[in-house]
Amino acid sequence: MLDPHSLQKLRSIEQNYDELIARLQSPIDLSYEDLLRTHQSITNLEETVNKFRNWQKIQLDSIEIEQVFRDSEIDRELYDLANIEVLSLQQKSLEYERELRILLLPKDPHDDLNVIMSMRSISKNL
Repeated sequence: MLDPHSLQKLRSIEQNYDELIARLQSPIDLSYEDLLRTHQSITNLEETVNKFRNWQKIQLDSIEIEQVFRDSEIDRELYDLANIEVLSLQQKSLEYERELRILLLPKDPHDDLNVIMSMRSISKNL
C-alpha cells in the first residue's frame, strides 16, 4: 500500500494535470510559448497520472470483489473465481505501486537536455 505522503503527492500531481488539461481546453488565447510549456508539463505528468488512475481503479475493483466474499450465499465456483481475481488484482496493485514510487523520485534537471558525446580513439605510433 502506498504511504499517505505518496498518496497526497499523487493526488496533487493529478490535480495539477487536470488543471493543465483544462487550461489547454479553455477558450483563453495562450501564447505559443505558454502552449508549448503547458503541453510539455502535461506530457511529463501523463504517465504518472495514468498509472495512479489505474492503481485507483484496481483498488475499487478489489473492494467490489471483497464484497462477493462477504456474501454468504455464493457458490464454490464463484468463490474460486473471485479468489483468483483478488490475487491477480493484488499483483497488479503491487506492480503499480512499485512503478509509482519510481515515478515519484526526484528527476535530474539534466534529463531533458540533449547531450552529444564524442569519443575518439587515440592511436600511438611507437
